[in-house]
Amino acid sequence: WAVWVDLFLFLFLQLASECPESFKKWGMTQTIAYMMGFMNFAGFHFSFAQLVTSLLGLVLGICVTLVPNISQMVWGKKMKFGHITTLQLRYYPMELAERIANVLTHSINFLDKSAELDRHTRTSMRFALESEIDEIDPVIQTMQAAYNASTWERLLFHLTCRYERWKDDRKHVRRFIEAFKDNVGGFDDLFYMVKKVMLSDDHSNYSNLIHDERRSVDRERDLVKRQVFDLSRVTCDHLCKIARPPNQGFDDYDEDAALEEIEGCAAALRSAYALVPALPQDASKPRERLRNQLSCYVFAVLCFARQVCDTFGKETRDIKDKPSEFRKDLKNYFLESFGDQTEDGYKFLWKFRTEADTKYFVIRNMVSIFSCFVMGNFLQGNVFTGFNATCASTLALLISHFPGSAFELNLTRLLGLTLGKVLPIIIMALVSICGNNGTLALVVHLSMIWAYESFFAFIYYTSTDWGSMACLVAGFGCSALIGTRTTTWSSSLFQTQYMEIGQVTACII
Repeated sequence: WAVWVDLFLFLFLQLASECPESFKKWGMTQTIAYMMGFMNFAGFHFSFAQLVTSLLGLVLGICVTLVPNISQMVWGKKMKFGHITTLQLRYYPMELAERIANVLTHSINFLDKSAELDRHTRTSMRFALESEIDEIDPVIQTMQAAYNASTWERLLFHLTCRYERWKDDRKHVRRFIEAFKDNVGGFDDLFYMVKKVMLSDDHSNYSNLIHDERRSVDRERDLVKRQVFDLSRVTCDHLCKIARPPNQGFDDYDEDAALEEIEGCAAALRSAYALVPALPQDASKPRERLRNQLSCYVFAVLCFARQVCDTFGKETRDIKDKPSEFRKDLKNYFLESFGDQTEDGYKFLWKFRTEADTKYFVIRNMVSIFSCFVMGNFLQGNVFTGFNATCASTLALLISHFPGSAFELNLTRLLGLTLGKVLPIIIMALVSICGNNGTLALVVHLSMIWAYESFFAFIYYTSTDWGSMACLVAGFGCSALIGTRTTTWSSSLFQTQYMEIGQVTACII
């Protein structure tokens, strides 16, 4: 009974937690296998080889991130370590600054030409600008995630004598992370305002103007157009220059002079906007909307300039990097995985307790996985052998995110699992042609494994329709290819593999 309770609680906590999905899948798979072994009357046999190979695979998985682009180096390309986060970290601020500069430049050009645009051109330009603004936040999130991930590469840069590079890059990025974090009145609110201004620029605002209102609108925009452009230009130019990677010959840039220039352009814009005449009392509604649009945009540009000056001032130039501590990171990881920090304190499993979709997800997968565990534990005969974890552990890797998991998705899973179990048998039959022993059989066997895994890995990374199926074929076929030798072929081996196909089919159905 202790094992049943332990397994039930573990599956529940894994499914209800907010840890990554891969963590849930492999955690449940390994636990199910070990718990089934503990319950077996034949006794639990600890596999030291399984533990060693698992740890070896983990180490190799980490080491493979340190492999450079060998295939491109053969053709004369520069050596790059594409999987080391710190090496890409320094370029995120530059990408962010360029995206912001493009948004402001395109929005100014749009408002300048808006009166002459036809309905369809205006609509396409508005939604293109909306997409550009929406793409800013993912860059900030990616930069934050890369900054956090680079913490674990500290030792690597110590060993390669590049610790100063690691420290300077993190300090450079931290300056932008602190500036662009979600604050009231921060950059995210300003760009939201710019987006609303763009989306409110409707064709009817211009077509419904009466009398001389069209000329009045043009005169108002001409009064501030040059000043808005100048302020946006100098602010974005300053942002792009301080976003350049450190220690690349740009250290002589005078930030104080740039901030003074921004202040001067902001004062010029405020003075120009003060010359805009007040609206007459009999102004039409479209006229009022266009004035509000201009006022909001000018206010957004001024606030953007002020925000850049405040968040990238003198006090941020020597911002101290704060490498995370292992104990603190581990504690925060567990707290964030099993609850949320709220204003009222820490709430255990808060997402599970408040969101109906999360409850249905946990209950649905708990029932299906636990039922398969019971089947594998008690059923004997036909394709079941008793105390077999294949059915439940396979289903733990295929957790569903919505009821039914879609009929087409289940068919894809069934196809992937079936091919993953059948194709290795066919491949090993081809290997057996080369003999049972000897160097030739070994070379052909290894070549078949490489070709099989490479082919389905290529499909996984390139095909949106068959990617999930190829992942299952590669994953479930790997163990059969490596664990099968032509010297151990027998009728009992084929019977076992047939029974495994029946079990995984049953778990999907």
